[in-house]
This record gives sequence, C-alpha cells and structure tokens, in this order.
Amino acid sequence: MKALVLLLAFITIALPSAAVVWLWMGKNSNKVEWQVKASIAAAISIFAFTAGTWALTSYYLRYALPPAFLAAAYLSYRKIQYRPIFVRMHEKGRIGFSIQVVLLIAILAIDIFTIKGLFYSGDPIDLAFPLKNGRYYTLQGGSSPFTNPFHRKDPAELYAIDIVKLNSIGNRAWGLFPSAPSRYAINGATVFSPCAGRVVESAGGLPDNKPGSVDRYNPAGNYIVIDCDGTNIWLAHLLSDSLLVKRGDTVRQGQPLAQVGNSGKSMEPHLHIHAVRSDAGEEKSEEAMPMVFEGRFLTINSVYRTK
Repeated sequence: MKALVLLLAFITIALPSAAVVWLWMGKNSNKVEWQVKASIAAAISIFAFTAGTWALTSYYLRYALPPAFLAAAYLSYRKIQYRPIFVRMHEKGRIGFSIQVVLLIAILAIDIFTIKGLFYSGDPIDLAFPLKNGRYYTLQGGSSPFTNPFHRKDPAELYAIDIVKLNSIGNRAWGLFPSAPSRYAINGATVFSPCAGRVVESAGGLPDNKPGSVDRYNPAGNYIVIDCDGTNIWLAHLLSDSLLVKRGDTVRQGQPLAQVGNSGKSMEPHLHIHAVRSDAGEEKSEEAMPMVFEGRFLTINSVYRTK
C-alpha cells in the first residue's frame, strides 16, 4: 500500500511540480523552444489536475497548481521575450527538441483520453447519493483508464466509483497511509439506499481488513445488491456485521442499509458503487450502466457535499 500511495502522490504532486520548475528555471534560445516546454508543462499540469489523486494529501492543493503554472509561464517568458522566434540548432539541440515534441504529443494524447473519461455514453440511472453529513470525494470514477484504472478489468464496473470522505484539511485520512481504520474519515459512515427496490444479494459476515492488506478471495467483501427497476446497484466493502437488510427485503430510497468498512479486495475504508443492467432471464449481466447522483456524473476528484 505504501508503494502505491507514494506512486500516486508522486504523479499527483511531484510530477507537475517538477514540470513547473523545469519551465520556470529552464533555458530557452528562442520562443518556439519555450512554447514547446510551456506546452509540456501545461499538458502535465492538466493531467495531474484532472486525474491526480489529491485526497491522498489535501484536495485543496489541487487549486494551487493552475496559478503555479501561470506564474512559471509568465516569469519564464519574460526571460525570452526579446529573443527570436526560432534559430537553427546544432545536432544535439535538434535531438533534444525532437524528443520534447514527441513527449508533448504523447502527453496531449493522454490528456484527451483522460478528459473523455469525464463523460459517459448511453442512458444513466439517476440515484440518490448514499452518504450524508460531509464532503465526499470520488477516489476513482469515470469512463477512462486514466480516471478509473482499478475498475477496468471487469466490464460490469466500467462506471464504478470509489468514494471516501474528506476531513477538515481535505485529506481522506489523518496521515498519508495510517494503519488504524478509525483514522479514515469515511470509516463507519452510514450507507443509505440510493433508490427504492428489493435486495437481491447480500453478504455481511466477512472481517474487515487492516489498511494495506486485502481479501483477494472475496473481492466485494460485505456487500448489498439492490434491484432498482431492472438495474442492480452494488454497494461493496461494507463494515463487518453492519448490514441492516437481507436478501428479499424491500427497501425505500434513503433507508439505512449498513456502514462503510474495509472488507474484501479493499486497501482502505471506502464505499464502492456500480450499476449493471439486470434483464429478465439473465442471472448476471455484464452491461455496465452509468450512474448520476441527482443529475451529477461523478468522476475522479468530484466532491459531493451533503447534509
């Protein structure tokens, strides 16, 4: 877990910070060279702003990135404002410039796929948000591998989302990777039914994992599946022995169902939600359905405030 958290923190903060410093401190012989460097730094910043996992440190740091880039772009341009638009380069300079152009094209392609992940296709199911009393952050979500990487293996989870709660400093926990579940803001939060329907599957007796370890044999952990007018809504990684409903129960929208835990294939407390079409005559459908919560399609870095 520590290695993964450190990698995500590097991609989110260290990588765009390095790009901004490189733009600010770098030397440029002409305006075209500066433009390519500025574009690379901008593309990296856009990726980090859009797909970075900011709740690992503080969600509020996300909004320091755009002004930092703009300041670096302004200060670096002042150094070259009177230099020519372009000059002939020696062989070593041409190779370096060519590498930068290729890098820019690659990062722009990644940005395009990342931004596409902020949208969905098809008709969504409109649900009520299943948590209350706080600011909830989408740790993973969207239709792109760059915004929702850990759900791409299962076609049914194309639009799945993982939700955590933000504390007062904008982090999902007190610490970078604390070992106590109680240090995670969402741990023990009540889960409410996002729709009216009938419970078609449930499991509630599995133990909760210590943060950093996972149960690979029971991926969903403790979970509830609700049939809402032909769509199955999965709520997973629930707290051990916290389920208030069982298979066959009819539930109303907003009814308390369980608590958020860390069971199943889960490294830290969070709520997993996904929806699949449950057509008549099919036991299990692999057709993922996009979800909107009171009209909002939640993707990575979405914050949902509730009372």
